Amino acid sequence: MVKMKNIIYNELMVEIHGQINVYNIEIDSDEADWLYNMDPHDRFLQFIWLNIYGVPVILNDELEEAYYEGDTSKFSKIGRLTGYYIPFDEILEEGENPVLLCDDVSADLGFIATIFKDYYEENNLPHLVSLFYIDELEIYKQYRRNGFGSKILLELPYLLDYHKGINISDLAYYPAPTHFKEKIYTPYEQALMKQIADKMNKFYNKESTTSKGERKLIALERQLSTEEIEELIENEKNTPSYDEEYKNINLYRFYEKNGFKEFKETRLLIKSLYYTFTDK
Repeated sequence: MVKMKNIIYNELMVEIHGQINVYNIEIDSDEADWLYNMDPHDRFLQFIWLNIYGVPVILNDELEEAYYEGDTSKFSKIGRLTGYYIPFDEILEEGENPVLLCDDVSADLGFIATIFKDYYEENNLPHLVSLFYIDELEIYKQYRRNGFGSKILLELPYLLDYHKGINISDLAYYPAPTHFKEKIYTPYEQALMKQIADKMNKFYNKESTTSKGERKLIALERQLSTEEIEELIENEKNTPSYDEEYKNINLYRFYEKNGFKEFKETRLLIKSLYYTFTDK
């Protein structure tokens, strides 16, 4: 049994922020023209962060007034949570590719979207789903082991639903490894690098890496065809991204205690809210 520290807070205040956008609307433009001209990843993907504050067990008059007025400036910040809302349903309904949109933001998000897209298809689940990817949940060291992080994870779907009208079917988190060893590229990773090199050279030079153009931004010898590379990526994309020995065991235990499960051996932790999640 985990020994808890002396609890100095018996309530939490959560302050939710969303990404800030400036919308340029031309006077003579068609209705909602500005919306459809936005970059798709800006239009669909929302970055959200939560500031977490502790409310003391005993409040004086000043703190009690601030508490009921929602004034967080009077309270100690004890942590934060950041992440991305990925509405698979909306993205697909608009004819966009969620994997490509997420990859435009970061490689991590692209990886997450790939795993989920495959998972939904393998299990014949409808794509009318929305995902919240937790980029980071941090409770400051002196406030840990009081259940604050677990409470935030439990309430997160309801906080986002109430505050932003976001209905989430899955939560996901990708723990970073505890240690990075000297990198030895697997055949899969070499294939990825060659695929990226091919795309970049085609984009900038209008030629592939197999052609004899005069200028190459990236020079990588290709021993596999494009079709062979894509097949290799498809076959090996669910292999572990780092070795078992580099797992942050305490972090895994925390998320597993809160209902998350690792999908296959991808190191991606998933908590499904409306259906039974299986890693088979």
